[in-house]
Amino acid sequence: MLAALMMYALGLSCSAASHLLGALGAEVCKMSVWRDAQEAGEALRKRRPAGRVRVLGADETVL
Repeated sequence: MLAALMMYALGLSCSAASHLLGALGAEVCKMSVWRDAQEAGEALRKRRPAGRVRVLGADETVL
């Protein structure tokens, strides 16, 4: 379910997404949210470009 996946991607736990969807009238168990997230992650891994990817990172936690 796309709504459950979006909630999980925005940082809600599987349980919280399940409870929120239940409050909205769509009964979804937390394992279904987990399974949907895993399937979406696998689909994204398959679409990733082959070869090297450049990544730039910065850590601004200096005291």
